[in-house]
Amino acid sequence: MLVHLYMLVVLIEATGEIKAQNMYFYSVKECVWFAHEINMSRYKSQEGLNAYCIPQLEDPKKVRTYK
Repeated sequence: MLVHLYMLVVLIEATGEIKAQNMYFYSVKECVWFAHEINMSRYKSQEGLNAYCIPQLEDPKKVRTYK
């Protein structure tokens, strides 16, 4: 059964290359929290990254979904 999930997309700002787009959340609030943490992070490994959430119609049985 297809449901609307929120996909966290992480980009490398300098190149626009997608670093990750395989994290799905049932709650937009949870997804936005992770995006905010990535965008505001001071860790060297997360410098130059940009994250945001987009709605996607997916089957939760076929993609890893975080609650």
